[in-house]
Amino acid sequence: VSVEDRLTSLDLSENRLATCPDTLGRLWRLTRLDVSRNKLASSRGFDAAVALQTLLLAGNRLREVVGLAGLADLCRLDLAANSLSSVASLRPLAAKKSRLCDLDLAGNPLDPATARLQLRALLPRLRRLKLDDDDDGLVPPPD
Repeated sequence: VSVEDRLTSLDLSENRLATCPDTLGRLWRLTRLDVSRNKLASSRGFDAAVALQTLLLAGNRLREVVGLAGLADLCRLDLAANSLSSVASLRPLAAKKSRLCDLDLAGNPLDPATARLQLRALLPRLRRLKLDDDDDGLVPPPD
């Protein structure tokens, strides 16, 4: 059995990556991927790892989120410390079958009060939404 058939977690943080690795599609069992603190300007291509449950993209150069709608099992997404300035740039996360329940956006130029309201409407399954470093991120249940 090859490593590609067994690998479930991969840490590629702090590697100066500018694009998504082409080999992700072969890692069909990969459930956790850390590509934080790189030089990524796009999230395109990460949907090739179809089994991902956790994707850590913190500390990159992202201005929008694209190419993640196909990750039906994605539950935790860390987008902290990027350049996401509007909730509209996060709309692709609202796929019909999205299971996203934990989203970290701390350190992005978003207005926390406005973003919290918009994201709760956009992503109703969220249980944790972190918008700044002082935020515990817990999302109260709807009224």
